[in-house]
Amino acid sequence: MDDLTLSGPAEIVVADIDHIRDIQEATGLRINASKYEIISRGSTPLAAQYEGFISLRPDEAVLLGTPLLRRKKMDELLANRCSELDTALGRLSLLAAHDALILLKASFKDATYAALFPVLH
Repeated sequence: MDDLTLSGPAEIVVADIDHIRDIQEATGLRINASKYEIISRGSTPLAAQYEGFISLRPDEAVLLGTPLLRRKKMDELLANRCSELDTALGRLSLLAAHDALILLKASFKDATYAALFPVLH
């Protein structure tokens, strides 16, 4: 297990963190506080269990690669993806057309490919 999401009132999350720390030896789970984030609309809770956690507002937060809110973070991630796509398309132009088409098709799910290139589908 690599990612874990806890949610709820601060005192419940603190109890959950304590429980995970209590069972670390038996389960092999380890809390790496330097990689953990606490997402809060208000000020960061002051419990000792949150020490070292990265504090984020909901509009800055990303969960498993997806922004929690459609605001600044969503715009930032979409701009990054557009830049990556632009780079990829530039590189595809260096290949033979047929090879580039095969790579492009393999990069998208069938439904996405059919929507983007209905004539070629």
